[in-house]
Amino acid sequence: MDAAAEFGQAAAVLRWFTDMQWLDKRIAIDCLQALAESAGVVDELGHDEVQRRVADAFAPTEMMEFDCDALLVMQWKLADPRDRWRRPGELPENRKTLPAKYRTPQSTVDAFKFIVRTGSADDLAAWLRRHPDDAPALVGLLEAA
Repeated sequence: MDAAAEFGQAAAVLRWFTDMQWLDKRIAIDCLQALAESAGVVDELGHDEVQRRVADAFAPTEMMEFDCDALLVMQWKLADPRDRWRRPGELPENRKTLPAKYRTPQSTVDAFKFIVRTGSADDLAAWLRRHPDDAPALVGLLEAA
């Protein structure tokens, strides 16, 4: 591989390091300049061509930076079981394993009190049969009174 091709690979690697924010762009460009001078790339291509290649290597590419960042964040979220549910739309782990505790609505309690005041024992028994989920809590209210 000739010096110009190796210089291009070195520029790509240093660009990646700067994109990952592991290396400051000024330091990366200084390293490329020193490499070009010591490897004879400046003698082979000329100073203007080396500068053009460095500028091309570090040209802004908004789409690439956005995609890399978004992909990295998505990978982190999918790897974390606490956040994995946000991407595919499944329920979170704690909502899958813990059923919601049922609570008798206040309107049902009010209706029960009305039936107790106005109805007969048969009406009350029929009403409780129509509300089997609420019956234990409502009978407890009746016993407490």
